[in-house]
Amino acid sequence: MGKEIGFFEQAALSGRTLLANLTTGAADALFKILYLMGNNLKRIEIKNSELSTRLQNKPNTFQFARLEKLIGKNVNMSFLNSNECLVKLKKLKGDGNVLFLDDYAKGRYLVTNGKSQVNLTKYIGPADPPSIPDLSACQVIGTEIETDETSLIMDSLKKPRSVTLYIFGDQLGTVKGDNGELFCFNENSFFEYEQKQPSWIFRSYAFMEISGPFMKFRILNCEARFWLHTTVDLGFDMTIEQFEILDYVEGGEE
Repeated sequence: MGKEIGFFEQAALSGRTLLANLTTGAADALFKILYLMGNNLKRIEIKNSELSTRLQNKPNTFQFARLEKLIGKNVNMSFLNSNECLVKLKKLKGDGNVLFLDDYAKGRYLVTNGKSQVNLTKYIGPADPPSIPDLSACQVIGTEIETDETSLIMDSLKKPRSVTLYIFGDQLGTVKGDNGELFCFNENSFFEYEQKQPSWIFRSYAFMEISGPFMKFRILNCEARFWLHTTVDLGFDMTIEQFEILDYVEGGEE
């Protein structure tokens, strides 16, 4: 106990402010989320314990995660990002807690388990808030798809550049990659769907950009703009949500 108190007392020296105190499990979950969402970002911004990002290489795609259960309420951080720092965070493991400290004097955040540390350079500049839709103003097209066959879907599609989504009646039926590879949801076969006319056809450029063992997909109509809303269950009662503006191909009433 004395050693733990010493750790916290030392952390508070030199003008450092404690921002978050994470258990080992919470730290592992947070670093996993940062790694998944931060791969294509030059900076990471956490505002009021929420992480919202716009993909740099796909500007019509936004990702969102609530982090309050991991880091506590009202935590704000904005720091420069690189793949190197994300890898260092993932390796920051230990038997004790992990602290996030605001090191004012050196213009950085300090992440430490008491034995090793990762320095994150603060970002000071204008924010670029993502434009996630107001879900209360959106209409769900069809019904939500839930699946635990994520590995099978990815193996079937083989990393296409874009995916076409075919909705039959009120259900997402099939997805087809621009490489010609297909995956069929639900109990119907490809041959059954071939006999039907899709109700809607959309195109996605960020389908399963992030994946997890359990995922949900639904298509939203928000003031005549169509979105693919994907929820990825990461375990530890944590999820990442992705919102992508879809290309309308045909169907319904545009």
